[in-house]
Amino acid sequence: AMGREVGVACASHFKRSLLELGGNNSAIVTPTANLDLVIRGAVFSAAGTAGQRCTTLRRLFVHRSIYSKLVPALVRAYEKLPVGDPRKEGTLVGPLIDARGFENMENALERAKEMGATVHFGARENVQDMAGFYVRPAIVEMESQCGPMLNETFAPILYVVPYEDFEQAIQLNNDASHGLSSAVFTQNLLEAEIFT
Repeated sequence: AMGREVGVACASHFKRSLLELGGNNSAIVTPTANLDLVIRGAVFSAAGTAGQRCTTLRRLFVHRSIYSKLVPALVRAYEKLPVGDPRKEGTLVGPLIDARGFENMENALERAKEMGATVHFGARENVQDMAGFYVRPAIVEMESQCGPMLNETFAPILYVVPYEDFEQAIQLNNDASHGLSSAVFTQNLLEAEIFT
């Protein structure tokens, strides 16, 4: 929405513009995926920089056959994430940019709960001697892709949805109105080639 406004303003003055228009990025996890690699990649991509990066992972589509194994492992990894002063070595999750960013995250999580989602974490955390809006990154389990999942919330929220077959997962990947990046975790070369 902001890009549309900026683009019109620039065009009215015949100015050139280069716009970064947000990213509701996703990844597909297939049954052949190396789950240790998925956990490391997904946690860093979704929670690093407190979810405030245009290439942050926001949507994770997991094959139903491995869903019950992967999601609890992700939850355990999120429990241990070091939240705190980003200047200190070992900190992965720093603060949200401001109160509005925190409110947007709270609102998205509340909407997801109203739609029947299971929400893990997402609460504000106190960091000793630090002002700001620090949060425990959230994992949101949804049965289908809907509601706040289709909008980019510039915060560390990872929506996780099960899928049945690879074509369905590709369709889910493509159903968001915007996105800068996507990925597939697989050890099947054919799936990787289809995805590209």
